[in-house]
Amino acid sequence: MVMGVFITKVFIKKFFTYIGMGVLYFLTSILVIVRNIIKGIHLTVVHSILFMVKVAERIYSLGETNYGICEVCFTRYQSPIYVCPYCKVGYHALAPTVKGFFSIRCSCGHKLPVTTWGRRKFKTLCTECGNEVKYTKVPIVTIPIMGGANAGKTTFINNHMKSDAKRVGNLTTFIERFQGRVTKFMLFDTLGSDFSDSHSLKKYQYYSYNNGFIFIIDPFVTARLLIVSTQPPNYMLSDILDTLILYLQKNQGLKPGETVNKPIAFVITKTDLLAESEGTIENNEERFLRENGEELFLNKLKRTFSNYKFFCEGKDPKTQKQQVVSWITSESVH
Repeated sequence: MVMGVFITKVFIKKFFTYIGMGVLYFLTSILVIVRNIIKGIHLTVVHSILFMVKVAERIYSLGETNYGICEVCFTRYQSPIYVCPYCKVGYHALAPTVKGFFSIRCSCGHKLPVTTWGRRKFKTLCTECGNEVKYTKVPIVTIPIMGGANAGKTTFINNHMKSDAKRVGNLTTFIERFQGRVTKFMLFDTLGSDFSDSHSLKKYQYYSYNNGFIFIIDPFVTARLLIVSTQPPNYMLSDILDTLILYLQKNQGLKPGETVNKPIAFVITKTDLLAESEGTIENNEERFLRENGEELFLNKLKRTFSNYKFFCEGKDPKTQKQQVVSWITSESVH
């Protein structure tokens, strides 16, 4: 009988122990579920707020560019380096996150705004060369101007510079309204000596992100006129074109036989210096080149470029320039 009582007590003890453990596990499960629900609600609220902040940023910057171009090294960047105005520490990225919807705390202790409208207060630097860059709201059109030495590239730009244009080194920038929208234009005057080797063009980053090309043709470098020239240049038109094509094949993935869709304008300059016997070149540029021994040049450009147009410098260079730049810009936005 004593044994029976002992067994009963042990059974009762284990029974209540299991009951207690079950209740404990149940309560723990409830607490975990409640905690996860609260955490889920918290994360939902946090990400909802973050989403709304980012939507507000999109609306605030609607129609603005989402990139910039350094006017010193010509690097195209999505986000510059933002400099803390207090300790001068640079941040490669400032954006709303779950750790800060509107601001973060710098290592110096000051709060730094991270929204689009807040970041514009900072000094910004180029991610590549470290030079100061300015924020640009308007769309940017970039056009490299190529051609051999003394072909007339710089003259072409100088003849058509607007009064408010800025020229620094081989870069000319100006603001102009295009199709009802204010646009920033960047024209790059590439040195003629750099067309001796396709590798030389690699240092000019604008050859990878431009909107189109302007190819300046010196009529006195055509095969026939080159023979009678008293001071013949050390290049031919096809040499410059070959350099560009080789660059595109080596660095832009252009395959043999593949065509380039970017617009390219071929501008014949110095037409006022040609003898009257040459006749009017305007609207007959291809015929002029063919009759002056540039059949090879024409064949190469037609095989490589699907979107090209000929122009020439007439009596009104300003009008000619507007036609060239406007044509490239309009073709590049299609």
